[in-house]
Amino acid sequence: MQKIALVVLFATLAGALLAQDNNAERAGLSWQFQSSGLVSSLRGICAVSDKIAWVSGTKGSFARTLDGGQTWLADSVAGATNLDFRDVQVFDAEHAILMSAGSGELSSIYTTADGGKNWQLKHSNKIAEGFFNGFAFWDEHNGILVGDPVHGQLFVMLTADGGNAWQPLPAASAPAVVQGEYGFAASGTNLAVHGKNHVWIATGGAIARVFHSSDRGKTWNVAVTPIVSGNASSGIFSIAFRDENHGVIVGGNYQEPNAAQANAALTTDG
Repeated sequence: MQKIALVVLFATLAGALLAQDNNAERAGLSWQFQSSGLVSSLRGICAVSDKIAWVSGTKGSFARTLDGGQTWLADSVAGATNLDFRDVQVFDAEHAILMSAGSGELSSIYTTADGGKNWQLKHSNKIAEGFFNGFAFWDEHNGILVGDPVHGQLFVMLTADGGNAWQPLPAASAPAVVQGEYGFAASGTNLAVHGKNHVWIATGGAIARVFHSSDRGKTWNVAVTPIVSGNASSGIFSIAFRDENHGVIVGGNYQEPNAAQANAALTTDG
């Protein structure tokens, strides 16, 4: 969404809510402060093991750790210091994808295959009203990106080669939205994938709904949720699934941070 800059540290919350088989281990959770070495604001995070993790942020910045956060290599993408990297997808220590969010060409996708030493611009949004929200991957080759609606439909792109090339979902397959409905660029957490084909996309604004596809976007079902909505600052901010049936959404009104009504919901039927 063009009007906000949400940063949601949702991965930890989702993991705590969904990993129901690890109750005993969760009881002993603790936090340790780590410095990334960046002076910019951090927006995205992705970990592929207990050692390897990447973060992304404003001013074209990113950082990588290979030792569980004890040390970080911080840098920025050359020629991209005007970009806000809201989401990052990591496959291993060397391969990562950054997604920036912003109006028009401020929404872009970059990839690296050498641990961040060099980056390649793979896609730059050419649609004036376009605004990327987030992306997710089923595996190292197949991924999906969602952006703000264009011509009354959610903007969705797919990749089948690890983010090198992206193809918009045909208009006949893109889900329609109501006036004033959109997604939030909440650190890439307004969509979730599971298995080989499932994807869920959360929206807000005029109405808070969840769009679900079990065939990588060819067909969609939509469900209205009880999350607060009705204005530009409210709706679903983040979504996560632990299997194709059990999921959680969180949201609210970011202009009313102390409000505690209708800001979380669970599903057991996908």
